[in-house]
Amino acid sequence: MNILNIKKKSALKFIHKQLKNAGNSKKNIPGKIRTVGLISEAAIEETEDISQKILKTFRKVSPGVTLSKLLYSEVQDPEKTMVDVFSEADFNLFGKVKSNTLKQFTDREFDLLINLIPGENVFATMLVLQSKAGFKAGFHSDEFPVYDLSVKVPSDRKEAFVNELLRYLQIMNLL
Repeated sequence: MNILNIKKKSALKFIHKQLKNAGNSKKNIPGKIRTVGLISEAAIEETEDISQKILKTFRKVSPGVTLSKLLYSEVQDPEKTMVDVFSEADFNLFGKVKSNTLKQFTDREFDLLINLIPGENVFATMLVLQSKAGFKAGFHSDEFPVYDLSVKVPSDRKEAFVNELLRYLQIMNLL
């Protein structure tokens, strides 16, 4: 059996357990969004610089917003060792986080956590579930309903997602 399959199965088991227990936890929704955590794909960040576009868009509405990012890559390139990149290698055999960088990111109490990685990526979904962010947003997923706000747009339309997210956050008076 492939080791990565064991990791994914363990991650899926964790996700389903967390979703089952989700009704028991209290949400601490922020009054205004000042800190944003972003989970995205490294390949998209290299070509589109999506985090800067998001930050610029948010700052048009709320000038004091800060953004921290974490990028997913299928494999980590040893020549491009960036602190904010993670892969399946950052999870142990049982799907638990073993990287201090990931632990620190999930422990930060962001006002808003945005996941730009589609729901098929169980490792990104695990980070969202473990995050202590006050409000979580991402692409709509019937399989993993982990977000406080999920936007139903095709996952390849990142800018449309950000515009819709911004619109809903303004309606909810969070910006």
